[in-house]
Amino acid sequence: MKKYDRAFKLNAIQLSYESGNISRTERELGIPVALLCTWRLKYQKFGMASFCGKGHPRLSAEEEKINKLETELKNLELIYEVLKKEKQNIYHDYSLLYKFIERNKGMCSTNKMCEFLRIDSCSYYRWKKKVVSKKIVSKKADFIIQIKKEITNIFFENKQLYGSPKITKALQGKGYKISEGAVGDYMKQLGLSSKAQAKKSVKLIPTVNSSVVPYVLDPEFKCNKISQIWVSTITYLKTTTGYLYLTIILDLHDKKIIGWSLSNNLKSKETSLPAWEMAVVNRKITDGLIFHSCRGMQYANKRFAKTLSFYKTVRRSMSLKGDYNDNAVARDFCNQLKNKFILKNKLLSKKEMRFEIFEYIETWNNKKEIVFI
Repeated sequence: MKKYDRAFKLNAIQLSYESGNISRTERELGIPVALLCTWRLKYQKFGMASFCGKGHPRLSAEEEKINKLETELKNLELIYEVLKKEKQNIYHDYSLLYKFIERNKGMCSTNKMCEFLRIDSCSYYRWKKKVVSKKIVSKKADFIIQIKKEITNIFFENKQLYGSPKITKALQGKGYKISEGAVGDYMKQLGLSSKAQAKKSVKLIPTVNSSVVPYVLDPEFKCNKISQIWVSTITYLKTTTGYLYLTIILDLHDKKIIGWSLSNNLKSKETSLPAWEMAVVNRKITDGLIFHSCRGMQYANKRFAKTLSFYKTVRRSMSLKGDYNDNAVARDFCNQLKNKFILKNKLLSKKEMRFEIFEYIETWNNKKEIVFI
């Protein structure tokens, strides 16, 4: 096999790089292409330290560093050539390049990277501003979703009785910085309304020619026997097609409902009178019975007064003007009844409501022990 000295090998390699054609160099020098390729690979690895004798050449630290840098440079040149060929595919979506800069902005200055990638730095900064704005909007949207979830949870955990002030306090207790006005707005958007606030007062206004009587009931509601004191009140119940009005008469001794009426309006012939008629059927009237009610026209009109006056031993009593506490026992029963429907979170039809009221009163009256809260 023909031997070639080091100078010949280096010249052959240099000539092949300059001509850019290995086959042409092979023809000119009369050496095999495979051999020339082997020399080039060795030269790429060891540089000027190649072909120094048998075995692998020993490079100095400086030569190894130079050799490594030359190899990295050639790799970068290769990558750059690939990027140039594929630039039409990459540059159709500049956001890919902007994201690349954002990920690698610590490697060098942003302007220098934009220059290397041949894009306008102003365009990059405009894109970045939009991205930051979107992140802020997205962060706010996430906060709104989270705060609405918290408001909904607090609202239903507290039986739909909390309004914006109490929910705001609960949220602030959890570390949220939010105003009562903002909570109120979110509750409107969610369609949440405190049942405790959505009270509709039943107008029990006495008529002009009414029969109003003084308050004679014991303030401590002392009652030692059945049919000693009966109390009565009227409350509203919301349904899917309007309101129903419930009139009850309660015996203070055993707290049982002895008379009641459910009507579509507030006329006495559909409220107080039917309830009284049921009460006198269910309980025998004793001497000295006190019938206590509010001052509403359903109790103060002449027709109802005449009905009670038929029973000579019945004494009438009415609440003081503007004072609702003196009929608290009857009102407590109504509040407990209404809370039952509030917790269901569903409006009933009038037919369904009538059935529910009947069931509730029957269950109430069958209790062995009645406890008022």
